Amino acid sequence: MIHQPTTSGMTTSWTFLTDHAHVLVLLARDPRSDVPGLADQTGLDRATVAAILRDLEAEGYVRRTHRGSATYTTIDRARTLRHPVERHHPVGRLLNAVQSPADVLRSRLSESS
Repeated sequence: MIHQPTTSGMTTSWTFLTDHAHVLVLLARDPRSDVPGLADQTGLDRATVAAILRDLEAEGYVRRTHRGSATYTTIDRARTLRHPVERHHPVGRLLNAVQSPADVLRSRLSESS
C-alpha cells in the first residue's frame, strides 16, 4: 500500500480513488501497460492488478487486444461510473479530470500508432 503524507506530516493509507480507478488512469496514460508495470506504479501485487483488469474487462470498461507480443488496452470512456452517487458521469470525465495535458497527448499519440 502506498502511504501519502498529509498536511499534518502524518501518513494515511486512504485515497479518494479506488485501486480500479488507479489502474484505469494508468491504462489511459499508457494503453500498452502490462500487469508488472501497473503493479509497480500502483503498489499493488500482480494478482490484484490482474483481477482488476479482469473486472474492468468483464464490465466493458476496457477491451484488451493482443498485437504481437504486446497487449493494447482500449477504454470505453462513455461507460458510466458504477456507484449510484456518480452513475450519471462517464468514466471519460473522471479520466479527463485526473490526467495532465501531457498524459492526454501521450495517450492520443499511442492510439494513432
